[in-house]
Amino acid sequence: MSEAMQASTSNPAQPAITPLVRHTKKQEWGRALLLWRREEKRAYQFEDGSMRVFAERFCSMLQPALHPDPVLRARLQEQAVAGGHVGVAAGGSKGKASRGPMPTVADQVSVFGTLFEGGFAGTAWRSACRASGTKKVLKRHVDPAVERAQVELSADALRAHVDSGNPRAIIDTIMSIVGSTSLATKTQLAAIGALEVDAALGTAFVDFLHDVGGAARGPLDRLRIELARLGLKKVPWTVLTAAKALLHPETHLFVRPTAVREQAKLLMPGFKLSTVPTPDSYARCLEMAVGIRNELRSAGLAPRDLLDVAEFMRVTLSKSQRDELLGAMAERSRPKTVAPVH
Repeated sequence: MSEAMQASTSNPAQPAITPLVRHTKKQEWGRALLLWRREEKRAYQFEDGSMRVFAERFCSMLQPALHPDPVLRARLQEQAVAGGHVGVAAGGSKGKASRGPMPTVADQVSVFGTLFEGGFAGTAWRSACRASGTKKVLKRHVDPAVERAQVELSADALRAHVDSGNPRAIIDTIMSIVGSTSLATKTQLAAIGALEVDAALGTAFVDFLHDVGGAARGPLDRLRIELARLGLKKVPWTVLTAAKALLHPETHLFVRPTAVREQAKLLMPGFKLSTVPTPDSYARCLEMAVGIRNELRSAGLAPRDLLDVAEFMRVTLSKSQRDELLGAMAERSRPKTVAPVH
């Protein structure tokens, strides 16, 4: 199990998110969001539109849903607010007024379709982000780095550096692969590249990249401890998650803090991304990305991996696309006209 799914006490201010659930005997109710828990009872907002209250002794029939879905989570929260079952501020920052209309993933999809004909499989997207089939490879093209990572960051290749007494080669390889992309800045890379690498740090990086668990702490916490020991306490999100996402693009997310924070305003308004990588914050980011991937697939798009999802967030929520996003919102809100029947 990856550190994204492990419980952690490293950041008490960001508790692990409560999963959506399904009633094992009433699948037709759909998934449900826990609204409150008090007096030996729990209240859930279900996907079919109903709010239901259960005594604790019957809650064993409510089992976690298989896939995270922050888009549905936000929709269930809105239904609960509209039904008067919870306050407007529930799930977000207390005391803040309603934010008014906000863009949806569907609005982002509309902007994306305008920018990239053919979607994720189209020439425009490949040329802008992936480099598949292009002659000139630029730093924004991640495919060459993904290919390198599969070979150079494999567990056998990295452990060979530790076994041969050359853990420095692990950091140099990571810096070279991530540095060949636009996922991290030179300053961020230099902060890690300047460290005096020893076997403990090299092993911590290998365990982190390949999800090797520990007796007490997860691989991300152990890596942060080793980095802090050598003087790097403000670990950048970008370098660590870029290396892991390039190695495991199907299952791990590259976290660009600016894009993630913008996306969280729409789907997880109560979530505040930690300033440094923590297991709980990463789990929230990963849940959001997987939920967006599900929405994209439902919309008929097919992101190749979570690198596509990360870039989708950045591109569609960038300041340069604000007018396009507002236009998509306006189009969605415009009343539908019905042709008269003659």
